[in-house]
Amino acid sequence: MLIVQSSSSLVPFDDCVAVLNDLKAQALARVGPYGLGLGGTVFLESGTFAQLGQRSFLVGLAKSATNTQEPGIDEPDLVETDGHRVFDVRGGTLRVVDAMTAKLTDTLALGLVNVDGAVLVGDVLVVFANEPLSNGRQAGDAKVVLVDVSARPVIGQRLTIDGNLVDVRVVDGRVHLVTVSAPSIAFTYPTEGGDQAVAAATEANKERIRSSTLGDWLPTRTVTGGGGRAEVDHAQLTACNQIRRPKTFAGFEQTSLVTLDLGDLAASPSTSVQAASLLVYGSADNLYTATTSYDDLNVTDGVTRGKIASGVPHTDIHRFSLGAVPAYAGSGRVDGYVRDQFGLSEYDGHLRVASTGFALGAGTSSRVTVLRLGAGELVQTGVLDGLGANENIEGVRFVGDLGYLVTFRRTDPLHVLDLRDPAAPRLAGELSVPGYSAYLHPVGDGLLLGVGYDGTTAGRLTGAAASLVDVRDPGAPRRVDLQTFGSASAPKAEADHHAFTWWAETGTAYIPVAVFAEGARVEVVRVKDGRLTTVGVIVPSGQGAPTSTEFDRVIVVGNRLLSVSPDGVQVSNAATLAPIAWVSFG
Repeated sequence: MLIVQSSSSLVPFDDCVAVLNDLKAQALARVGPYGLGLGGTVFLESGTFAQLGQRSFLVGLAKSATNTQEPGIDEPDLVETDGHRVFDVRGGTLRVVDAMTAKLTDTLALGLVNVDGAVLVGDVLVVFANEPLSNGRQAGDAKVVLVDVSARPVIGQRLTIDGNLVDVRVVDGRVHLVTVSAPSIAFTYPTEGGDQAVAAATEANKERIRSSTLGDWLPTRTVTGGGGRAEVDHAQLTACNQIRRPKTFAGFEQTSLVTLDLGDLAASPSTSVQAASLLVYGSADNLYTATTSYDDLNVTDGVTRGKIASGVPHTDIHRFSLGAVPAYAGSGRVDGYVRDQFGLSEYDGHLRVASTGFALGAGTSSRVTVLRLGAGELVQTGVLDGLGANENIEGVRFVGDLGYLVTFRRTDPLHVLDLRDPAAPRLAGELSVPGYSAYLHPVGDGLLLGVGYDGTTAGRLTGAAASLVDVRDPGAPRRVDLQTFGSASAPKAEADHHAFTWWAETGTAYIPVAVFAEGARVEVVRVKDGRLTTVGVIVPSGQGAPTSTEFDRVIVVGNRLLSVSPDGVQVSNAATLAPIAWVSFG
């Protein structure tokens, strides 16, 4: 049985001298002939490590919104709409499509390379990107570009932060982004073999640490005016008295939560933690960052000697309260690794965490841990262990005081979890069917729509599918319908939940499906009278429409349906799916 560990709350620094002295002391205790082992791998206490990862308020026609984990908590996406226009930001170019005229009205180069998405707040489109290395740090640059879309789009201020952009949430019109940065210290490496060369490199690296400045360790931010004009502001990202560290050393990376001031990006407040973060979950009141680490990875002089991680993985979670100024609230730890943001959910003052643990030779097992904040720590109140032995979590969704967990090896056990008592979460019921659902979406009336794969009882997957499960009786879940979408097909929502649209007004789901060697089509299914009905399929149609286009977003605007791809937009009649026009991005 896996043992849940508690994580101490974070310790604040008094000033910048304390920050620098602590970083130097930690580094001198760990540096070797190859530096600190940075460069894609984050080394934590006792040789653990974690790999660094990875809407609209205008009044218009009835429209769909970005598919998000929590209602009212917006997430960045490649495609946004204000109810009249569709904004596509992929490829570093903003393209604006008028939904009613089916015309491409504007294009605008954003000056970005790796765009991750955008959010629309009033008349401002806030675009985010992870840009390539430009400053010698281990991570790249996280960039934010403000675009005024009140009329024709105009670029406003730009913000550059040292480090990687992890994720973004928008709550009550406030944009909160999380970044992770690494130090920018250039270390010496042995130029030849032998103990003397190793010792010389180690001593040179120690001297480099002794002479380091705060700028070598901590990220900065730069704000420039509209159109990339002269620099407006350049400073350390987070004030030293807003930086905290775990009582147990957790690495040299810095996770920063920044709340954007859209009137003046230079005035954006931030708070930071000396630890890495890999995923973000946001509720209406709090934002959580999480990082998984693995015990028993042997490290000598900052270098892995080809050892394989073993022991129990654990995930450290930090909670921040949201508002005009973000504030650190507390930390906790659960055993196992968390697959994605859907593995975390806050409800009635408790955080529920779905994780999978493993040890070499012992197989895998999943669990749900319930945490509550108290005295600066996220303390365990209850745990449900032993779910899906020797299986991996493929999908998870928390809805109110219930949880739905999909694990898979040969068949799809859907575990229904009763979470009404935070001290005693329990398994209410199970359903085993071939294949598995990677994305779960509640569709009302006690029904759960799963998007994933059909399969055989031997565990072979046979193509994309949508399943409808009746969960009104948590102790006896049952699949009431299944729609398959053909062999050699895969649902886009498996990798990105934004590639799924639920239009509650008509009970219709729009599911982009990739088909091998054919591109992607949109399967349209309707939930009616407790069953699934196939409405039709959307494929590229119209002059210049490429047959192999990869549809990955669907937006409803009034009586128009816009299926969006990197090549352009297929505009269709929302009621009949009849094609109206193809709008090319070319």
